[in-house]
Amino acid sequence: MKLNKVIDIKNNSKVKSSVGYENWAKIQNLRTLADTHSFLVVNELDFEDVKVMLNKKQTALTEMQNQKETMTQHTARQKEIGILQKHLVAYVKNRKTFDTISDIKVMIKNDDKVMGDENEKL
Repeated sequence: MKLNKVIDIKNNSKVKSSVGYENWAKIQNLRTLADTHSFLVVNELDFEDVKVMLNKKQTALTEMQNQKETMTQHTARQKEIGILQKHLVAYVKNRKTFDTISDIKVMIKNDDKVMGDENEKL
């Protein structure tokens, strides 16, 4: 059994524009309330039980929203990790080149120092 929501007759724009819809909404609300009452009686529930169920529902919805936010954060982090992995693979493939460039820079720096010392002697 599906429990429906009651139509807000005072604030509904369709009700204000159509007398026929207003009459239908009143009858629909009575049916909905009768179905709800029958459901509560058949399942031996009172309104306190309904409040507890609604609180549990709200808690579950909040938890689901928190899980969704966490999942979004994890997805973003996974994208970052993917980019880092891409750069790491490129570095590993080209490590010898990077080392060679670093060695050349050190040699140039040392040559500049040696040349500077020789110029000072002259």
